[in-house]
Amino acid sequence: SLRFILNSTAKTRGKLFLNLNGKTVDLDPESPDIAASVDLKPGTNVKTVSLPVGTRGMHEFEAVFVPDDPEDDRISQNNHVTALTFVAGPGHVLVVDADGSAGMALTRILQNCNIDTRYCPVAEIPDSLARLMDTDSIILTNTDCSNFTYQQQEMFCRYVTELGGGLIMVGGPESFGAGGWIGSPVAEILPVDLDPPQKKQLPKGALVLIMHSCEMPQGNLWGERIAIAAIKTLSRLDLVGILAYNWQGSGDWVFPLSAVGDKQAVISAIKQMQIGDM
Repeated sequence: SLRFILNSTAKTRGKLFLNLNGKTVDLDPESPDIAASVDLKPGTNVKTVSLPVGTRGMHEFEAVFVPDDPEDDRISQNNHVTALTFVAGPGHVLVVDADGSAGMALTRILQNCNIDTRYCPVAEIPDSLARLMDTDSIILTNTDCSNFTYQQQEMFCRYVTELGGGLIMVGGPESFGAGGWIGSPVAEILPVDLDPPQKKQLPKGALVLIMHSCEMPQGNLWGERIAIAAIKTLSRLDLVGILAYNWQGSGDWVFPLSAVGDKQAVISAIKQMQIGDM
């Protein structure tokens, strides 16, 4: 049952509207009106509605009271309220990727093992932690870090640390360090180190950026941002160099090819460089 508590300073008559997960609920099935008629007395008024919410998970209720006579209530801002409830039940696994190439196949395999599994493209990932409460585990399948906002990455962390949910990152060319997850909030909760210590002998990667002016609105600003984003995906063991193109057809090393280190020096060099015309 859903209980509404309405406080009124005077006798008032009006309509009570209810939405469940963004959809309108018919509170008066026996009449053409979907709202429930309520007569408020001075003081506290309680109305109870029996409403099955159905599936497991988080459900959001939104109630609005609208007086029949607007003059009876001149402060409409306090006529609106929202509430959340969680319905327990069997959970499911959420498989996420960018284009379905790997995620759909993994979803079918898990379903064939009698595991309730649902596929979700990155564009449809919820932006609210409450929407993940009915999910037992999330699998990120060969998915680049740039597909998610910083807020969504923090949400994944809270999903693990606060809700006790499972998070699995499946490897691939767009995953782990290669997918730009180094230094991200998600990297802090993974059981592997995306930026290995120096004592491990690993082949170095190298990135050389050739920078030139962009004849478009805020083109140089976007060029700077993209360059910095690319550098943030590198580990401190990798090499990076910045070459600024000039109008004479040659280039100058703004940052000679060298180890990335803590990235502050190369990022500072990018922000300070003067780019010539094409």
